[in-house]
Amino acid sequence: MINKTTITQQSTFAKKPPLYYRLLIRIAQPFYHWWLWYRHQRCANPYYEQEIADRFGQRYHTKQQAPTSLLTSDKLMTDELTSDKLMANDTSNKLAGVNTDFGCIWIHAVSLGEMNTIAPMLRAFLALGFDIYLTNTTHTGHARGRSLFTKEIADGRVRHGFVPIDEPKVIQAFLKQVLPVATLFVETELWANTLYELKRCCIPTFLVNARLSAKSAKRYQTFAKLSQSMMHNLTGIIVQDDLSAQRFRQLGATQTMLAPSLKWQIQDNHRDEHVDFGFLLQTQQTKQAGENVSRPIYVLGSSHAGEEALFLAVHQRLLSDFADALLILVPRHPERFNDVASLLNVSGFTWQRRSNNPKQVIATDIQVYLADSMGELMGFYALADVAVVGGSFVNIGGHNPIEAVQLGVPVIMGAYTQSCQSIVDELRQVGALWQLAIDKTQEQAIEQVTQQLHIWLTEPKQALQAGMSGQALVQSHQHAQQQQMQPILTAIGY
Repeated sequence: MINKTTITQQSTFAKKPPLYYRLLIRIAQPFYHWWLWYRHQRCANPYYEQEIADRFGQRYHTKQQAPTSLLTSDKLMTDELTSDKLMANDTSNKLAGVNTDFGCIWIHAVSLGEMNTIAPMLRAFLALGFDIYLTNTTHTGHARGRSLFTKEIADGRVRHGFVPIDEPKVIQAFLKQVLPVATLFVETELWANTLYELKRCCIPTFLVNARLSAKSAKRYQTFAKLSQSMMHNLTGIIVQDDLSAQRFRQLGATQTMLAPSLKWQIQDNHRDEHVDFGFLLQTQQTKQAGENVSRPIYVLGSSHAGEEALFLAVHQRLLSDFADALLILVPRHPERFNDVASLLNVSGFTWQRRSNNPKQVIATDIQVYLADSMGELMGFYALADVAVVGGSFVNIGGHNPIEAVQLGVPVIMGAYTQSCQSIVDELRQVGALWQLAIDKTQEQAIEQVTQQLHIWLTEPKQALQAGMSGQALVQSHQHAQQQQMQPILTAIGY
């Protein structure tokens, strides 16, 4: 529940980041440019030219021509951003044939997880009549944003690129091109110079779906003046839990609002046309009817290095009781697909790789299926009797279990769930999620996970009840998006 539904009056004074930070960013800029070039040479980065242009202010995706005058004073830039942005967006929207009169919101989502989290809210802003300028940091996040909003990008409602570097002149050029009426940063990533320029231009700026671990808070406190400047320049921080709110306030934040995590939001936009969803949905309906007659299937989704090997050991034990059990592996990052394939080559299992023939049915003698594809995780979760959510058996922090829970699939997670702890706790309380206790040896982890899989695969009614309990909990949190959007719309004056 939001404990502040309105944004109180704030100082319009923008607090400049410490000198050491500004100098460090200036010094790092050419080295970062070189690193992008080096990565392109090694990996044939398909985004290289666009990434360089977006990050260093050489080109932005605009609907209108940039202002011809180069403004340097605070007052002139603020005047332009506040007086011209509605007219500029109105002109571009008329050219695009869309009735959107409320301006453009800049939304920054670092990577794949943040992109999936913010997508429903992004669509909600589009439905209200706003345009969107979407930026990402990572290539996986950028690819996900492009796949989720292909039509909107083509229509001009969503402009999409990589986030500009945190250098004042680059940010100033970016803001004069984009002319945002508000800016949203998703979950964690903040840049001090960017926040300063946004505050200087009187653009409402929010950190949404925010969380702050004790470890991160301690790191921020090490750079107290830098953190204070960022907290001061934010219009509001919408946090997922009380502990995070307390930590942000200790750093100097004054505008903290508590609301349920956006990860609770049901996301229908995960389904991909390349998956045979007629077959997947048919399988799911059979399970929901309580007729679990197909082979036992469990999915390890969003896995990281070390987790596939762990679950191959689990699978070896499980096959002694479920000879036809199928393990579906869905690695989190595409650059690891070949590494996982190499692991399977020496595993002794019969296995099949999706990319070899995406339309090929999974054969009955296949023991492990490598889903080396992007944007199809929900389809594979829909196949599963049990979902195992990765990033939690190694110290990554865990990925979003709601993707599986919303389909009525019971979930297993490891001990490392600090990135989504409040969600995990609620799901555990209703029996929809089983979590491995911390400080277990690998042998103990293999044994206990195998036991829990055995329980849910042997007792389909118990697994069904766990899945239904999770679905009910997800439904009870469908107000989360509305609660997080409310203070943003208020600040914009919608």
